Amino acid sequence: MDNRFLHFGIKCSDLDESLKFYVDVMGFKKLYELQVMGNPCIFVGNETVEIELERANSNEAPPKNPVMFGMGHFAIEVEDIDAKAKELAARGAQFMMPPFQIRPTRKIAFIKATDGVLIQLIQDFPET
Repeated sequence: MDNRFLHFGIKCSDLDESLKFYVDVMGFKKLYELQVMGNPCIFVGNETVEIELERANSNEAPPKNPVMFGMGHFAIEVEDIDAKAKELAARGAQFMMPPFQIRPTRKIAFIKATDGVLIQLIQDFPET
């Protein structure tokens, strides 16, 4: 099938810190590690999500306002956002916005990840 989504990559200022966050806090598994042009890349994920963690070049400075440029966030669908938020908070997740109802059929939350990345949790409800 053409145009099937596979993974996305995040440039990390501290690869070990990012790996620890995505495994210990978010609950993803370390899937595999490889070298690309001599640089380590670590893939984490589960049955539906793959994230490539790659060390940022040491001569690259992070943008001064990262929310305004590049990837602002990525979203993960969850079955019970309140239970997931409680679980993630117990693991050390920092919420920029705790779960809230954005419309009658959707509840969302935002978690601060490493390197300024935001992770949105989404729970959709059937229309009544």
